[in-house]
Amino acid sequence: MSIFKKPEEREPKKTLSMLIYGMPSLGKTTLALSAPNPILMDFENGMDRVNYAHRVPSFVPSSWADVNAAVAELQQSPDIQTVVVDSIDRLMDMALDFVLTNNPSFIQRDGTPSLKAYGARKAIYRNFVQQMRTMGKNIIYVAHVVEDKRKVGREEVIFYRPNISKANAPDITTDLDMEGFMFSLDGNRCITFDPWGDIECKNSCDLHGQWNASINGYNPLVIPNIIGPKGEATQANDYLSRFFAWNAKRVQENFDKMKGAKA
Repeated sequence: MSIFKKPEEREPKKTLSMLIYGMPSLGKTTLALSAPNPILMDFENGMDRVNYAHRVPSFVPSSWADVNAAVAELQQSPDIQTVVVDSIDRLMDMALDFVLTNNPSFIQRDGTPSLKAYGARKAIYRNFVQQMRTMGKNIIYVAHVVEDKRKVGREEVIFYRPNISKANAPDITTDLDMEGFMFSLDGNRCITFDPWGDIECKNSCDLHGQWNASINGYNPLVIPNIIGPKGEATQANDYLSRFFAWNAKRVQENFDKMKGAKA
């Protein structure tokens, strides 16, 4: 029997991995918490900034041992569907601290981590991701934004990307299904997953705004305002839950069509 499975023999992927990054105070964490049945790994101790009605179970890790304990608890919690990590850069910092604490020889004479330290952190991060996948959990990372200046011809332009070390970024972003940039436009909170010239994004699930012929691209998605003028919650925080449900239906329908065509 061949170890290679035919397309119609492989079950469709049921989970998603996503990164949301952008400017401060736009509600990135609140948006991430709109995913299905989430918990929050609150590395930035920022739950107090989320409207009370939209808070979810969370904890503030103080060491990588806390992260491992959380992973062990998640293995016994099938009702939890999504793990939100806020923020991914703090998670990576804590993983590196763990490596250096347990391997002092990985610290160079000038006090900086060696290449072995970064290699060990990469292995720890990959193990974390693999455990989430094995448990069937969605993962949503939250990140701040940084600006890079790049030369385009003779001009210097600003390029926006997540605040992740360039050495670690490929290991994180390569495995993502979605990477979205969140920003404010004309008084609206918006997000786009479509790569633009000056914004790093990824959109493998075809989540677009309306087509705009004038820019030969898609408009950003407008995120509904779920907070009233007095700070009260006006509706459920379910934006990503609805998207995840739509995507799961789309993937299953495409899979069923393929199986039907092969029958």
